[in-house]
Amino acid sequence: MNGAGGKVWYIVMSVDGFSFRRMPVSMIKIISGCALIGSLLLPTVAGAAPAALPFSDISKHYAKNAIVYGYENGLFSGAKGSAKFEPDRYMTRGEFMVVLDRLFSQNEQVFYPLLMLSEHDELGLGEGFDEPHLPYVDVDRMTWLYQPVLRMEIAFNKMYGPNALERIFSGKEFHPNQPITKGEVTQLFALFHSGPAANDDMSKKLFLLLQAGQQTDKLTRGDGAILAVNMLGYMAAGPILPLLDPSQTKFPIVPEIEDIFPLFGVYTDQISPDESLYVKAAARIRNYNDEANTWKTLQKLADEKFYNQVGVHYYLSWNPEVSLQENMKEAFLSIDAYFADKVVLSDTLELLVANVYDLALKIETEDPKIFDTVLAHLRTYESKIKPQSQEWQALATYEAAMEAKRGNTQNAIDLYTQFPQNDHALLNAVYYLNELKKDSEIQQLLDTSRDKETQMHHALMIDSIKQELNLLAQQSSFANDLSYALHRTDNTPNVTIQGESQLNGYSFKYQQTVDNEGKFSHVTGYYQAPESLVLQKLETYYDDSANVEYLHDFEEDTWSKQSKSTIDYMHEWVDKQSVFDRVTKLNARYLKQSFGDYDVITEWIPSDRLRTQSAKLQLGAGRLKSVPTFVTKYYLDHKTNLLVRKVWRYEEIYDKEYAAYSGSDTYQDYGTSALRIPLDTLKGAVEQK
Repeated sequence: MNGAGGKVWYIVMSVDGFSFRRMPVSMIKIISGCALIGSLLLPTVAGAAPAALPFSDISKHYAKNAIVYGYENGLFSGAKGSAKFEPDRYMTRGEFMVVLDRLFSQNEQVFYPLLMLSEHDELGLGEGFDEPHLPYVDVDRMTWLYQPVLRMEIAFNKMYGPNALERIFSGKEFHPNQPITKGEVTQLFALFHSGPAANDDMSKKLFLLLQAGQQTDKLTRGDGAILAVNMLGYMAAGPILPLLDPSQTKFPIVPEIEDIFPLFGVYTDQISPDESLYVKAAARIRNYNDEANTWKTLQKLADEKFYNQVGVHYYLSWNPEVSLQENMKEAFLSIDAYFADKVVLSDTLELLVANVYDLALKIETEDPKIFDTVLAHLRTYESKIKPQSQEWQALATYEAAMEAKRGNTQNAIDLYTQFPQNDHALLNAVYYLNELKKDSEIQQLLDTSRDKETQMHHALMIDSIKQELNLLAQQSSFANDLSYALHRTDNTPNVTIQGESQLNGYSFKYQQTVDNEGKFSHVTGYYQAPESLVLQKLETYYDDSANVEYLHDFEEDTWSKQSKSTIDYMHEWVDKQSVFDRVTKLNARYLKQSFGDYDVITEWIPSDRLRTQSAKLQLGAGRLKSVPTFVTKYYLDHKTNLLVRKVWRYEEIYDKEYAAYSGSDTYQDYGTSALRIPLDTLKGAVEQK
């Protein structure tokens, strides 16, 4: 919520009531893939034994490290609840699907651009009237296995089209107790890739176990543990599409900081009275139960030159009772104190500069020039730092981010390219170079950022970037394939569509018959209003050539008609545009994936292009302010090149309305019969204004 003076707050509830706090934009605790990856990509030879093993039968097993790590991170439990893991027993299909579901759940934010999963999807409830169900008769919904397999069924259907999981496990029975094969695992891991299973060198090294032997070979639980933990590491190295940012809120990327409330020192039980005051004040702020006296205590410690001035001023920068500008002054005083101490702690400096950046993001709403001021101040510290040191990188990371925020893209690139061995610097540099279409510089940067000393996680990121750049080079081909399929679909004489959708709390289930030759359509079905428990019938005819809609009032059993010359929402206008126009006018981006009988093309349209184009239109919903999500997936039949299914999720924020529109259409029957609006409907329809 917005507070006075442009502050951004969030509400904290406690036994004492409500309080308001500054929400850290850039410092929210997120597990860092860079820190995680080194411990995830484990060798297949057991290392030093941990103090206590979770299973009694793995101490001398080559997969011990992977099993222990997987257990500690919630991927595995003991065999049938025992104290044994049974690493040499074959892993069953059911067991592997549970592990796959846990892998997916731990990385679900990575998949959102491709799957558009809502909370209902994740719970296996679906988004419409019909609850999804498994096609397998031997997986009972009352068992522990049902929900994990159902979630994977939903995910595969969204990623690769109808019945995608059945392409791997065909038939009416899943056979959950049957050993899983390497070939089946290879196909299941396709869920974790943006295209076909990755062929880059690093991916091959990670999944050597799947390449050895035959695809029909059964997988042991020990080897399954190694594969699962390696996949966890692979996902932790970065998102599936690291350069994708259609909402334009992702870049510039800054480091994730787990602990934003450290003490900036070590304090034991034997501490002085002033130290006790400081530690207690910090604890109150950390636990969101501070009060007016907390800030008075810290200010007194600052005035009396308490030795931990870094911590005192840092915590004072979180005071919600003063302006953000006052918070910024305290944030800079904490950096001044850091350099006055003359102790090199790059992690500390990174947090202090991140705090300044976070405050600048909030002040920007009322002072667009704040980054100019902050950058000038930060640059006064450069002379105190050794060039190319960890301290320098900590400062340069945020200086580059601020250059990008104020539109100086080349300045940002110049900074990022000075330390491309840093994950964030490399990804940001490639993103902005790609925005400027500097392909040769990107290739040179990727080549120079990789050497014999390159860490595994950094090598994985480079491979992921290269894979996405390869996909970007195929944009014209993907767009042409989609355009051809939509053209064929629009030129079939007749098609029947079964659909479900949700718009601003209203749920719809319908059947639509479209006569492409006569330019007519007929919709029947029902809907449910958000405040109603009763389903309402719906029926409409639409004359596309005359731009007139006929609506049936079931209570009065009458028809009305109205002109549809106006457009209420931006997604209605986009739907009328050709693929070519979406590319040229809206900079639409495409990804094509193939699996089984289907090609799946995902379309993202960036927020800024939608806002720019909306300014030229008279939308019924008013001025479009932002578009957090605008994604459409098209499922195309390999053989016919006809549209089989369409899934979408759009979020559009207007001055006075938030429009959330999602749904799916399944194209079932392509026929030749003509559709006409009944004469009684045409004659009896009353004009609506």
